[in-house]
Amino acid sequence: MNNPATGTPKKILYIENLRIVLSVLVVIVHVACTYGGPGGWSYTEEGADLRTVLPLTALNATSQSFFMGMFFLFGAYFTHLSFQKKGFWKFVKDRFFRLGIPLIITYFLISPFTSWIVWPVKHPEEANISFMELWLRGNRFGVGVMWFAEALIYFSILYIIARLVFPGLKDREKLNLPKIKSGHILMTSLLLGFITFLARFEFPLFSGGHGTNFNLGHFPQYIFLFALGIIAAGYKFDRIVSYRQARHWLWFSLGMIFIAFPLLFFIGGAQEGAIHAYFGGATWHALGFSVWEQTTGIAIMAALIGFFKAKWNHQRKSAKALSNSAYALYVFHPPVIVWVCIQFRDWEVLHLIKFLAVAPIALMASYSVALLVKRMPLLKHIF
Repeated sequence: MNNPATGTPKKILYIENLRIVLSVLVVIVHVACTYGGPGGWSYTEEGADLRTVLPLTALNATSQSFFMGMFFLFGAYFTHLSFQKKGFWKFVKDRFFRLGIPLIITYFLISPFTSWIVWPVKHPEEANISFMELWLRGNRFGVGVMWFAEALIYFSILYIIARLVFPGLKDREKLNLPKIKSGHILMTSLLLGFITFLARFEFPLFSGGHGTNFNLGHFPQYIFLFALGIIAAGYKFDRIVSYRQARHWLWFSLGMIFIAFPLLFFIGGAQEGAIHAYFGGATWHALGFSVWEQTTGIAIMAALIGFFKAKWNHQRKSAKALSNSAYALYVFHPPVIVWVCIQFRDWEVLHLIKFLAVAPIALMASYSVALLVKRMPLLKHIF
């Protein structure tokens, strides 16, 4: 897959395979939001009980701890390589082509179309409203999931400025990466967790964008990983995490997910409705969750990079098709999964069961649309 952040043709196959997993997780998380998982989404169903809320909260919190951060890490890595290869003007052109155009399409078409699909459910008195009528009202425009592309545009501008200020970012021969010990990774994640805790005093989770399209409570990690990706591009990236380290981080992350998270959830009284204490502010809940999120997320990233580099650094035809369509999947999945979920809204069953049944259908439908987009003469060059 050409990197959506850069359009660079160079491929690192285990990163391409990781993008498949990350893009699939985006779809799964948004289906989980529909049925009781935390996070803002276009269409949600009420009535989820603790049997659904706990596992879907664990799923979404775990996914959020690493998947978007990895997108920023890889986006930064290929940003640096793309600028070095193409130079300023071609780099800027690619930014517009790969980020700007999809952002415009999402703002003016995909977001309003998603709203139109869900409109009869939320506003039954206007069940027969046409898409054009709703579009002309102009209040359903939005960047939606493409806040990521908007952020990458801003980060790219900062990167260009940084190249002018720091000559070390310019072209040079790649160096061997200094050995990264597990203790370095752990201390970095703990520090990042504390910085995230401080940031959420001002920007609590789910508190709105504060005049932006972003959930700023997550941005300490995104900023750090983007900077790390730029730095890593100057080194031989394949030495960043060993397979042996990856196994250790896998066990660590499993303990954080299946032991630490339930303890944090129940001891803090989240099951009794005290969920907002975790979102930010001067509470031990917010500190504990911020540290849990960053240590878990960094551990999962280390495990995934190490495992994929050692075991999945190749592609067959099917994997190549999936990775080539991953960006289209990310951009076009919102209206698809909203439509699929609405088809099952009258199915009266435990929300967790509905999630387990609907998520694979929504994923297959979304990938079908993505594969179709990749066959369209004009769109295939953008996505």
